[in-house]
Amino acid sequence: MQRLIAALGIALVLALVLPILVTASTTYLQPYHVPGNTLAEAKAYMDQHGPTDKDGDHYPGMTYIDAVPNKHQGVPVVKPIQEPLYQATITITVTWSIAAQILLPTWDGYGQASDAAKAEWDRYVAALKDHEDGHVQVAEDTLANMSPPPQTTFTATGTGTTPEDAIANAHANMVNVDQQIEQERQRILNKIDQASDQYDKGTDHGTTQGATLNTNVTSGTPEERIGGLIDDVDLSSASEGINNALKSKLNNALKSLEKGNERSAVSQLNAFIRQLEATADKPNGPTMEEARGLANVAQSIRGQIRGD
Repeated sequence: MQRLIAALGIALVLALVLPILVTASTTYLQPYHVPGNTLAEAKAYMDQHGPTDKDGDHYPGMTYIDAVPNKHQGVPVVKPIQEPLYQATITITVTWSIAAQILLPTWDGYGQASDAAKAEWDRYVAALKDHEDGHVQVAEDTLANMSPPPQTTFTATGTGTTPEDAIANAHANMVNVDQQIEQERQRILNKIDQASDQYDKGTDHGTTQGATLNTNVTSGTPEERIGGLIDDVDLSSASEGINNALKSKLNNALKSLEKGNERSAVSQLNAFIRQLEATADKPNGPTMEEARGLANVAQSIRGQIRGD
């Protein structure tokens, strides 16, 4: 997916142009939660609420890139110039590296999904990560092969009637050239941005790499999903008595489905939802968040049974 460049302020002084020094990049993986009981619902959420690129468009995955100067400041070198003046020179050596943050989706409905839906989600996220890793590689390659290469040696100079004054002025001049180093950094990031856009164009934002979610994969039969819901009830913070009452309604729904009585199964799921609403955040009951999550799954199963 199309990447976006983060903004950071950096204070250095531009000077000589030397061959670029590039250090290893740093990549951070950041998950974000995707609600939905089916793959189709998960995809719809990502399309509308996924991370945004620089144009404000939503994508299921996103890589944010920055070019980071890692600096080493040398000791000031002072020499007399024209009596009574001294000149101080401070040299800073910089190695550039890439910092990347990759945002990938985590599907909240994964635990209740069928094995086929889980396999499709796992395949999709792996392909999506491969695509986003490609953005990091593009940034690294662009930085390493820029022409002309970024600055790697920077100097600040200052003069004074004493060595101490000259050094102080050199330090002051370092602070005053923030805008120059930011312009250089933006030149690097613009090059990376152009290369990244070409990468997205060539891969159709990951489509040619398999980063397309097949929403036609079933999320499981109602019976399979009710079984998963029973397991989820066991994980809630409600008391054993309330959990047993909730599971009893789900087990009755399963028995109704085994007999082909879909109407009765729907009624029992409705009773399950009503009990969640009645006990949420009450003594010995599930938390409101737990109740809502369980109720959402039950509603989705109910709709599947009715063919909504």
